[in-house]
Amino acid sequence: QATDALEYWEPPCLFTPLDFGLVGFSFACGLGVKAAQPDRPVVSFAGDGGFGMQVSELSTAVDHGLNTVAVVMNNGCWGAEKAYQRDFFGGRYIGADVGSPPFDELARLYGAAGYRVERLSEVEDAIAAALDEDRPAVVDIKVDPDALYSFRRDSFAHRM
Repeated sequence: QATDALEYWEPPCLFTPLDFGLVGFSFACGLGVKAAQPDRPVVSFAGDGGFGMQVSELSTAVDHGLNTVAVVMNNGCWGAEKAYQRDFFGGRYIGADVGSPPFDELARLYGAAGYRVERLSEVEDAIAAALDEDRPAVVDIKVDPDALYSFRRDSFAHRM
């Protein structure tokens, strides 16, 4: 999980549903946080599938001057579903891959800023530039579709 690598200095500064109901949550939540705390930087993280569910909220962000940064980990798949299918169904993938638009370009069509990241070495500069924008921004990070996290089988023992 991307949030495992982050440091938090001033609680409450992480907003998450903490369960499997987070697809389509992060960007809309970030807009609400920014509306409540307009002077604080707000960064939301989503996969490409989840961000695709909420991308139309870019118009809300632009129209209302909610200058948040959306970081999209774009691996071309429903990462959690693909990991489930790998770990529990022997890698038989059904409906796990998604075709996503270039979200950096889509952001610009909405009037937001857009950045594309192809290499790990570009991430820090892209996010810093997005945070410096005076409008909403999207950072579309290309991620290896095979770099899936693993579930702890023991956490699902009561369901099997």
